[in-house]
Amino acid sequence: MRATTGIVTALMAAAVPVLAGPCRPGKDAFCTANSLVLSALKLDGAATAFCSSYLSISTVTIDETVSVTPAASTDVVSSTLTASTVTSTLVSEELRSSEATVTSTAISYSTTTTTLTTSTVTLSCLDSAYTANAANSASASVAAASSSSVLVSVPKKRTLPPAIGGPPAEIPVDWPQSAVSQICSCLALPTPTYTNTVHVSLSASVDTVTATVTVTPSATVTSSFVSVSTSTYTSVSYTISVVVETAYATATTIATSGAAAYRRYNSPYDANIADGGFTSDYFGPGNPTRPAVLSSGALASLTFSTPSWPGSDTYLYLANGDTFDSAQAALLFQGFFVARQTGTYTLSSSGDYIDNYGYLWTGDVAYSTWDDSNTAFQASRTGAGYYGGSVAVTLNEGDAIPIAWLWANGGGVGQSWFVVSSPDGSSTTDTTGFLVPACSADTFA
Repeated sequence: MRATTGIVTALMAAAVPVLAGPCRPGKDAFCTANSLVLSALKLDGAATAFCSSYLSISTVTIDETVSVTPAASTDVVSSTLTASTVTSTLVSEELRSSEATVTSTAISYSTTTTTLTTSTVTLSCLDSAYTANAANSASASVAAASSSSVLVSVPKKRTLPPAIGGPPAEIPVDWPQSAVSQICSCLALPTPTYTNTVHVSLSASVDTVTATVTVTPSATVTSSFVSVSTSTYTSVSYTISVVVETAYATATTIATSGAAAYRRYNSPYDANIADGGFTSDYFGPGNPTRPAVLSSGALASLTFSTPSWPGSDTYLYLANGDTFDSAQAALLFQGFFVARQTGTYTLSSSGDYIDNYGYLWTGDVAYSTWDDSNTAFQASRTGAGYYGGSVAVTLNEGDAIPIAWLWANGGGVGQSWFVVSSPDGSSTTDTTGFLVPACSADTFA
């Protein structure tokens, strides 16, 4: 802790910035009103660096060149010859160099966001068609943040440029940025100056004078050159600051233990004759004399039959414990078909195995507007012949579409026959795991 901190802590805790206004003109009034804080800052060596950065006082760079020209010199060489004078010249050159390195630091900020799935919500019922995405896959451990993502941010008292550290302890933490800027201005900080001086040494000139005397028969002239070069290198140090933000999401999946709800009606039709007059409209919401519901329940599989079909008795024993004479019965199933794989599913029934009627609706019509005119297919096994039917639906894994399945018997033993062919090529008459009921009894009619 700085020595001045202990001295002014008590005073700073109660300090309130007195900003310049109509009654205190200019910066001098503010500096005078806050002289205690200003005095403490002047004693703190770190305050100068903080305020220079906070006020964005840039360094002024002055480039200057200093040329040094050595004084000219004169060499006199004497020689003595008895005949002619022989002069030889020796040339020497010296190269001097110096290097200056200036280091600067660049800071790069990078932010990455990681989304983690912290929990999975399993839907056990639906009230509308459902479209899956990456965040709803049970197998997705990392997904894009959704509407249920929770991002937590921590409020900050004062926002400073990323390169500035925290303010000195002498400046109260509850001062606004305008007060911090003014108290820094009160320090009257000088503009820092960086002078870049390049020294250039010019070659010294050497004048050679040759004199002939009667002592030595030769003369030697020495010419010297001194070259000085200065090189400046800038070294940049890069610092990368990485901020990691973590978002948390909740994945959604649909339960595989669902079932389709059904209502049981009386079926007055005779399937043993060619023209039994069967119509699904009789059981539909558009019929003002729609028959009464005899019982209701839910089944996971749409395939079922009387014991030892096509023989034995006409009593039907359903998996949920519901038991009744099925000779003149009709069951209307409604719910949602859930894709467990991505691709095209084929839903079908066979005229050889349906006993006696099997009508399917998919999409919006399955809610309340279903009738003979908008079925996905109609399968029947009657005196008029055996007819199967099928429909193909393309879905992504986790998608759900509404369906309605009407099975009706026209006398004798009975069987509902429903086949699901999956995108991977497998087929099954057991729809367990593909169905989920509506959350509300009013979803379907």
